[in-house]
Amino acid sequence: MRNEKVKLARALLSSKGRTRQKLFLIEGLRIIREAIGAGVKPRFVFYTEAFKGKGEGSLLLETLLAEGVPCYAVSQAIMRSISSTVTPQGIVAIIPFPKFTLPEEGWMTVILDGLQNPDNLGAILRTAAAAGVDGVITTFGSVDVYNPKAVRAAMGAHFHIPIRTGLHWHQITPFLKGKQIILADVNGPAAYYEVDWTSPSALILGNEAKGAREEARSLAHQVVSIPMIGNIESLNVAVAAGIIIYEALRQRTLKNT
Repeated sequence: MRNEKVKLARALLSSKGRTRQKLFLIEGLRIIREAIGAGVKPRFVFYTEAFKGKGEGSLLLETLLAEGVPCYAVSQAIMRSISSTVTPQGIVAIIPFPKFTLPEEGWMTVILDGLQNPDNLGAILRTAAAAGVDGVITTFGSVDVYNPKAVRAAMGAHFHIPIRTGLHWHQITPFLKGKQIILADVNGPAAYYEVDWTSPSALILGNEAKGAREEARSLAHQVVSIPMIGNIESLNVAVAAGIIIYEALRQRTLKNT
């Protein structure tokens, strides 16, 4: 039985395996505690004796066992084979895909069109969750939101914000009704802070190198940019997302005070 679970965990290192099983891996004490705190129950957990020997590790395993989560001790070699990190932290949990409902109404939806870098994706998810964004959508061909690097960069955001992945634009349009659609682009004619973000909005952020695709551009009501004084061509997309999302939150907070 344990060998079958190890085999399943290894399969979840690939996007194909995660999609087929509707499961993904999280690694490390901090993010597993975050999952438990959010009410997410792992299907099962692997740990090393070295991890169990640590005070915090032992307490976490006690909590998991009390919740009825099967926990299996494995060798360092097996842990390395199911870990996506160079230096495994000694504990891996198998988690079901979250089942949040993405609201069709709300103050902001973030749409990521063709992002390829999992670190950028994870950072944007973390920012969106922190700002109280209603949901994040990724378009078809974007990097997998359950990519281990994206999961690490998001630091638990997957457990706190609705996410829909790999949608085509005809599947996205229902979530755009009643919203102003704002596309962020390095050549946008308006500054991001000139937008009235207190209105329900959909923010589109494009591919790191090519920007948004034509379908996104054709839907946008306005194209905005972040003014840059220094001799730099563009900002990292995750940084740009944070600047714009928090400007939107600032305006919304001021309106409600």
